[in-house]
Amino acid sequence: MLRVDEIFGGACYHNKKTRNWVTATLMSKSINMLFRAETIINSKKLLNVFECKVDIIQLHSKLEKIFKKIKNPFLDIVSISTALENYFKAKLLMNNFVIHEIIPNEENKLLYKEQRKKPILISRLKLTEGLSNKRKNNYCFSLLHYKTLNFHTILNQSEYNKFYDLTQTDISTINRIKKFRNSLHFIMDTNSVWNKSIVSDYICIFNYAKSHMIGDYNKLAKRQKLFPQCIIDENKMSIKFMKNA
Repeated sequence: MLRVDEIFGGACYHNKKTRNWVTATLMSKSINMLFRAETIINSKKLLNVFECKVDIIQLHSKLEKIFKKIKNPFLDIVSISTALENYFKAKLLMNNFVIHEIIPNEENKLLYKEQRKKPILISRLKLTEGLSNKRKNNYCFSLLHYKTLNFHTILNQSEYNKFYDLTQTDISTINRIKKFRNSLHFIMDTNSVWNKSIVSDYICIFNYAKSHMIGDYNKLAKRQKLFPQCIIDENKMSIKFMKNA
């Protein structure tokens, strides 16, 4: 059961005002998390080095200076993956879809199976549970788990990912980064695994975040005075949150 009077529980389903607040909060946290990752911040510098025509010894020397700034690539991968996952869930909320898992019991087995393939509208869930006319937040969803939808489903099912404006290249890149997370122990003490292709994946993520995550967040922030606008500095690969005038 998911309670509606809990901010990061079922509150996002109570009304549009609360949903917008939760969505903007998710997006701001996601942006902060992604742009704190040193791998993202240094991705253009790394690419410039890989594109230089130098021998392997010179390449290693140039890379060594940058890698000193990337203290923990494993944590960067976790941060990047989590940031993207939360952003996608925020996008689903923006489109009035449920982001928590439906409990797979006999009563709602078909709805549970349907959610594995495509998103379920909040209004439909409320109608199913007889909660459509609730005005006070003193109720709960008996069909919803506290656990949210898994990243693989919301990224790879076409009925989900069509809401994020992802290209097939974006999807492949994010899947590689997710997969790469499981083998990061190979690069904890060496830079030999890094190459131009891997660095290009991080730049792809940066470009997607710049054009989609920040844009969507700023649209929400403009409508809600509590949230500052997000400004990006592409030269420094960094962001800054500025209070609304």
